[in-house]
Amino acid sequence: MKLGFIAGALLVLYSVGANAQEVVLTAKDGSISLTGQLIEFKDDFYTIDTEIGQFTVESGKVMCEGVGCPELKPPVADFAVSGHAGLSDLVNALIPLYTETLDANRVETTEGLQMIHAISDADNTELANITVVPSSTSEGLTGLQNQEIAIALSGRIAKADELPADGEVQADSTENSQSSHVVALDALVMVVSDQIPINEITLEQAAKIFSGDYDNWSELGGPDAAITLYGPTAESDAVQRFNDLVLASQENTDTKLSDRIQIVDDVAARVADDSAGIGYTYFSRAEPAKVLSILDVCGISLRADPYTIKAEQYPLTERLYAYSHGQDEAGHAAQLLRFMQSEDAQQRVSDAGWVDQRIGMLRLQEQGQRFAHTLSIADADSSLELIKAMATDVLGSDRLSITLRFETGSSRLDERAQYDIERLARMLQSEDYAYTNVQFLGFTDSVGDYELNKELSQRRATQMRDALLEYDPGLALKVKLRSVGYGELSPIACNETASGRAINRRVEVWIDKRTSLPQE
Repeated sequence: MKLGFIAGALLVLYSVGANAQEVVLTAKDGSISLTGQLIEFKDDFYTIDTEIGQFTVESGKVMCEGVGCPELKPPVADFAVSGHAGLSDLVNALIPLYTETLDANRVETTEGLQMIHAISDADNTELANITVVPSSTSEGLTGLQNQEIAIALSGRIAKADELPADGEVQADSTENSQSSHVVALDALVMVVSDQIPINEITLEQAAKIFSGDYDNWSELGGPDAAITLYGPTAESDAVQRFNDLVLASQENTDTKLSDRIQIVDDVAARVADDSAGIGYTYFSRAEPAKVLSILDVCGISLRADPYTIKAEQYPLTERLYAYSHGQDEAGHAAQLLRFMQSEDAQQRVSDAGWVDQRIGMLRLQEQGQRFAHTLSIADADSSLELIKAMATDVLGSDRLSITLRFETGSSRLDERAQYDIERLARMLQSEDYAYTNVQFLGFTDSVGDYELNKELSQRRATQMRDALLEYDPGLALKVKLRSVGYGELSPIACNETASGRAINRRVEVWIDKRTSLPQE
């Protein structure tokens, strides 16, 4: 008889021993089970005598029940992590913290650039061997695709053809929550010396500067001085991202970087010492230079800072990812990915210079520009009434950095939103937030009918509230939850551009810590 989980039948030439005991072996998918006397357990295989014969079964494919079941040692997880060099350094810094959560021991060895972490329990039983190999985003994704590594570290969202086409990582989705995990945040920024009397720049101007169309600061309202250009090395993801997000996004602009760009290891340091210099780099590497705000085509100035990057309203915000095969959810690779979302891990993300995903707050009085812009574009009595209602709703509240979004073209929460719901739940479980007012405010872009957009934003806000209660139903008795949709009201970016519309499609979370009675 051939069974799907049975390694192979084996005729046992000796009789059943007097001490043999009955066990039940059940396939892990629950499809079939065998009951019989356990003859032997050797080399991770059970030999069992049943009414239909004797079989040898691989232990890793079944669950054993019964007093005769041997005590199994957990398998040693042996896997590799590779990709983005900076994220590889971060993972090496996180693994010691992860080991502490297991109450385990760790021995660290190096072989060339790679670092090997051997993790064992208090009895020196091996639990995992994790090899971290710094390389590049593209090399890490290739390794994942070729089944050579368990986790690929990426400084950008992966393209569909860079991911494995089998398993849980689907080639038609790079936002699959089982396979993609946001580890940290960063942003592409333009930097100049403090001596440059310019504080903001449009993306069109940036494209013209770095393609060579502008070569003097006077063309931008600055001093009569030749512009010096600086850029990172080709190994940096910033080069490709600048091409994708800045050069390629502008019509009537040369999409080729100027050959006058000086390629340097530390763009910010060189720019800070050059009174006529400008460069592009990541926010995490922007010091000691001055970061320019982005001025969009509607006149909204968008500054890069930890809050705007966490809320993903700065237009060149980047998510840094860890990609996996989306399998083995109970294994150490999956547990390590889960640990990366913890408060301790995110603190280490911040210590390493990136923007972490812990919850930040922005007080109402710090949002004057936003509400001034909202009033300036109101064009009907209905809009003014809605603005008044919104102002009343948020009075006395602070906006959290959590800004919830959905997968592209879908009603499913994206992978970051799912983790953010958990972060929000953990925060609200604290006694510090008992009986507070929490509001989910939904917004859309300006495409489509005004009233339909308002209805859509209400549905999205309610969906986020429901997701929070699904994660922790007990919060319904502890805090006052409310969801409301404002449609296309209060854009935080320009609806004339695709990137601006994407930023405006969001659900914000506002919190008022003034004590309120729990909702019924």
